[in-house]
Amino acid sequence: MNKETSKQTSDSLIYIDKNIVNHRFFRINIDKKGDTILFDPCYASIATILMQKKRFIHGYGQETNNLQIISSKKDNEKVIYTVKFDGDTDEKYFEKVSFEKLDNKNKYWRIGYKSYDKNTFEYEIFIDSLYKKTIPYKKEPCSEEYD
Repeated sequence: MNKETSKQTSDSLIYIDKNIVNHRFFRINIDKKGDTILFDPCYASIATILMQKKRFIHGYGQETNNLQIISSKKDNEKVIYTVKFDGDTDEKYFEKVSFEKLDNKNKYWRIGYKSYDKNTFEYEIFIDSLYKKTIPYKKEPCSEEYD
């Protein structure tokens, strides 16, 4: 098993997979027919993830977290990043993000998030923005509200 770990000190590098750096990923859903779709809810935007060289930006649909990447651990096709909010110095509040590619084209990714108060990762499937037009898009209709 090939394992690589890198930890940031003042200027050292963190391992960032070239297939994800500066890529935006969109959360996908499975519809009632079992088809993979991009579902755009009325009340929010599609959840996204953007990986930069030293930042992990998670758009939840209504709010966004912009976190600093402080270390990484590579294990074959999976990379786990330790991230933190700016100003956090207590390691007990650091969070984890896992990236695992699901195909040879780097189209689909299994991305997990583990907040400091959880024992396990919560995984969802995302598609690289380069491929988002290859699956159906569905916008949830909004009911009209009157004053």
